[in-house]
Amino acid sequence: MKIALTGAGGHIGNNICRALLLHGHQISALVRNQDDEALEKLPIKIIRGNLMNNEALDSMLHNVDLLIHMAAIVSINPADRKKILYTNIEGPETVVNACLRNSVKRIIHFSSIHAHQASGPMTGINETTAYVSSSKSAYDYSKARGEAIMLHARSKGLDTTIINPTGVLGPHDYKPSLTGQLLMKIMQGKMRFLVDSGFDWVDVRDVANATVKIVEQNIKNEKMLLSGHWKSLNELGRAVSKVLGRKYKSIVMPLNVAYIGLPFIQLASYLKHKAPLYTGQSLKAVKEGSRFVSHQRANKLIAYEPRAFEETIHDTVIWLTEKYLSKDE
Repeated sequence: MKIALTGAGGHIGNNICRALLLHGHQISALVRNQDDEALEKLPIKIIRGNLMNNEALDSMLHNVDLLIHMAAIVSINPADRKKILYTNIEGPETVVNACLRNSVKRIIHFSSIHAHQASGPMTGINETTAYVSSSKSAYDYSKARGEAIMLHARSKGLDTTIINPTGVLGPHDYKPSLTGQLLMKIMQGKMRFLVDSGFDWVDVRDVANATVKIVEQNIKNEKMLLSGHWKSLNELGRAVSKVLGRKYKSIVMPLNVAYIGLPFIQLASYLKHKAPLYTGQSLKAVKEGSRFVSHQRANKLIAYEPRAFEETIHDTVIWLTEKYLSKDE
């Protein structure tokens, strides 16, 4: 098949490109200049531009069978609020219009588990869980709005399938992603304190393989959560240390202590002109994130099953070490 992708240079995007190429599909990708490294050795057609460039979108979508839309701003930094809302809401609207303009009838849209309202670690989440309605968290709200746009597109004759991954880990993390940055800080011993909470972690390769199945099995007008395994940050840190063969040294810190330190973290990030180590939004995510994110729908539709958490951590740590840390040692 001929498949177009936005966000192909991201962590999920480049892994999906690799999986699709292994299955013999042809790819055209809308790429910004800084996305080059993840895709530079892959045999795909590159179109330079962004989501708001209609000429670039039309070039990417010319004579393709479907679009996989992944381009989005993923950020926990309140300073990014304006561009998060713009890109993650206007972007889906723009690609829907571009697909209609170019007679592309099928879209696979990447959303996030954060589009759904989290009600605490012991409350399960599935495809019917209520969407986030408050704009207090720009990212969560933007992903919920993006889904609404894709659902409405069905009334315009488009087939839209929505994918909601949880926290993504795995190889080929070229930026690296927020989760990749977290792992690297643990690997480098820069995370001496970890909050007493956790998240559901899914392997990027499982997400990529699920996407290929959705493409090839002609899944249409569906929605599915792609979850993995809930692990505390403490368990995450221990798993990383085990792969590295090092003694685990991080200290578990109660969430309320992390909240007390939040103003100092924000001040330090402002003075150093760097993204904060954590924010109120990131603390909220691990505090309220469900331990029971169901992937039952994905299992029923495409026989989805996540691989072992230990395999994900091992392969991710080895890749990050070889890519970023081996030269420093």
